[in-house]
Amino acid sequence: MARVVCISAPTAPRHSGRSLATQERMSTYIKIGRDIIVGKGWSAKHWAGPVVFGRNAIYICPNVSQAAVMQGWDSGMAAAGMLGAIGGALAGAVQKKADAQPTWQSQVVDLGDLPPEVVNSPEWPVRKSRRPVIVLRRELVEKLERQGGRFLVSSCGDAFKLGMKLFGRSRVVATVRDLGWNV
Repeated sequence: MARVVCISAPTAPRHSGRSLATQERMSTYIKIGRDIIVGKGWSAKHWAGPVVFGRNAIYICPNVSQAAVMQGWDSGMAAAGMLGAIGGALAGAVQKKADAQPTWQSQVVDLGDLPPEVVNSPEWPVRKSRRPVIVLRRELVEKLERQGGRFLVSSCGDAFKLGMKLFGRSRVVATVRDLGWNV
């Protein structure tokens, strides 16, 4: 009687759809969500647009014109301004006086003016070429904490509420911590 022995080749270890090199490399940037609120109370500005955390800064990219960002108009104020002088009067009544510290308006740049190592990174998630970006450098961020599905950021004498994605929040928080932010 002959004996039959089956020899099989070893199977490759399975990974979760990513290459091993990708799993071992830490992220440089992460898009946390699209909900942006700047300020508090009646004077708060509400925008939609990508919010990206990096190692050295938080990049807030509202989907409005640079003029609207610089004037502090949210989508509601822009509509009121279009309807007449009442919107302009209300907008002027709620503006804050400038302090000696830098304001967030002074941190607004065009996406094309960001350093090439930021926008040319394969992990940079914002693909539009022209849009305003509020850059909150790490040294300007006074406080960062999590409240439910939002990050609360105090910077440049103002409060920012940055909404996270609905799904994958624990991964977002873990990646923000890996980027060196104390949450």
